[in-house]
Amino acid sequence: MPCKPNALTQFFTKQKWTILSLLIVLAMYTLVMFTQEANQYAQRNAPNKQAEGIGQAAIGGAFNLQDHHGNPFTEKNLLGKYSLVFFGYTYCPDICPNTLSVVAEVYEELPQIIRQQLQVVFVTVDPERDTVQSLSEYMPAFHDDFIGLTGTQEATQQIADAYKVFFAKRGEGEDYLVDHSGWMYLMSPTGTYLQHHSHNITPKKLAEVLNEALNK
Repeated sequence: MPCKPNALTQFFTKQKWTILSLLIVLAMYTLVMFTQEANQYAQRNAPNKQAEGIGQAAIGGAFNLQDHHGNPFTEKNLLGKYSLVFFGYTYCPDICPNTLSVVAEVYEELPQIIRQQLQVVFVTVDPERDTVQSLSEYMPAFHDDFIGLTGTQEATQQIADAYKVFFAKRGEGEDYLVDHSGWMYLMSPTGTYLQHHSHNITPKKLAEVLNEALNK
């Protein structure tokens, strides 16, 4: 003789669709709340992973390097002009030269009054190979006005930390690569951070950014 279902079983059988709907709603709510928390955590702990950013941030600070003419260059040399600061290295096969080429293209097309207010600063993250001599040959290939900076490994780490830039040597021998962050930082004439943009910003967008910022 078959067993007669008890009251609890009968209840779940009759209400199964209602219960299933409630479970789906609860799961969706949990997923939304988890996603919001994850996004908030990412924003708090990795602000420089945005495609671009504008506003106050703890970016910039003291450093002590040399320019590609062999002259001392510190954070004080950023004062008095807007500075577009970019990190890379001369042995970079594509991203660094492509970015410098874009910046050179935009810089050349800027009105003279804007160019006089701006300096482009390229900081090497490969001081082992990027000496003053090699930078003095590399920088003019993009523009005579551009400034290349190098220094000791410790000094390089200091400015990288100040600008929240990651870099790490990859590989052995003379042909190693250097993984690094690819942001361009626009700093004010007082040396404070204004905004940052990805290395793959288009020339049109970069021109708009610089014209708008320097015309204020």
